Amino acid sequence: GSIIPVLTTNLLANKTFLITDRNVTRFAMQLNEAVNLVLQVTSMMTGGETFILKMNAFNLGDMVDSFKNIAKKLKIEFPGEEIIDLIPGEKLHEDLISHLEISKLYETDNMFIIYDEYAIHNSDHKKAVLKDYHSNCVELIPKKDLEKWILHDLNKKDVFKSIT
Repeated sequence: GSIIPVLTTNLLANKTFLITDRNVTRFAMQLNEAVNLVLQVTSMMTGGETFILKMNAFNLGDMVDSFKNIAKKLKIEFPGEEIIDLIPGEKLHEDLISHLEISKLYETDNMFIIYDEYAIHNSDHKKAVLKDYHSNCVELIPKKDLEKWILHDLNKKDVFKSIT
């Protein structure tokens, strides 16, 4: 799920943002990217592959700051944030490809493909040269783009009708 709808709901309800750690990073994609990924891989798959979109990530602190900026622009009171620390099992940074999968990793321009031992390998896919794939090792989504995502979510909730 996405953190944006949760935090949007908290903002509108003036409910404190419970944040595990401002340094947390997570991969993110927009709905249209997810749909395009599904459409693209359905024509490529032969069975036994795992497809992973090459994504940027966001920093949780940047996300919270983006909500603060939006609240200020819309003259909505920001409810504050409380750091609650990582919960057991939660990682500071997300990883989508393990070190065990690197030897089976190939790529296209916009995705990685992990072939299992039964998958038919497409010769158009080049071997990926990658040590790991963690959310803290990719380009971070700029705050201005996070703000656009937040405004899009607020727009879906008809917020602008109630504040204009």
